[in-house]
Amino acid sequence: MSAAQPDERPRTVTILGWAFLVVAVLAFLRSAINLLILAVLESQASELLARLNAVARPWAPDWVLHHADAIYACQAALALLVGVSAWGLLALKPWARLALESLSWVLLSLDAAFAAIWIRIWTGGRVPVSPGLPSAASHHTQILYLGLAIFGIWAFLFGVTLYFLRSAPVRLAFAPRSVPASG
Repeated sequence: MSAAQPDERPRTVTILGWAFLVVAVLAFLRSAINLLILAVLESQASELLARLNAVARPWAPDWVLHHADAIYACQAALALLVGVSAWGLLALKPWARLALESLSWVLLSLDAAFAAIWIRIWTGGRVPVSPGLPSAASHHTQILYLGLAIFGIWAFLFGVTLYFLRSAPVRLAFAPRSVPASG
C-alpha cells in the first residue's frame, strides 16, 4: 500500500480508536468486577454493607448506595457501547466517528458541569467531612485547585479528542468513497 491510497487509516484514527477501546475495556472490566464484588458482599455480608453504607453516607447519596448494582450495570453497558464505537472507528465506520464525537461533547459538558459543582462545594463554606477522616477544612484551597486541575486535564483531553475527530484528514478518511466506473 502506498501512502497516497485513500483507504489508509490516518494515524490519528488509530491512536484515538485504540485509546477509546482500551479505556472501554478497562471500564467494562471495572464495572463487571464491582458487580461481582457487590453480588458476593450482598449474599455474604449484609452487616459489612450496612457499615460501609454508614461510612460512605456523607459522600454518597442514599440512592447511589441502594442502586449501585444498576449503576454498575449501566456503566458496563456504556463501556460496551464505547468499545463497539471504538472498534467501528478503527474500521473507518462513519457512524463510529459521530458516536465518539457526540460522546466527547457530552463528556466535555459533564466535565464543565462537575467543575462548576466542585467550585460551589469548595467555595460555599460547607465542607463534607466523614467520620474517621481528617478534616479537609484546612486544605480548602488546595482541594479546590487540585480538583479544578483534574477537571482541566479532562477538558483538555476531550478538547483534543474533538479537535482530531473533527479535523479534515479524519473526516476525509470517513467520507464515502466514489467507485470509479469501469469501462
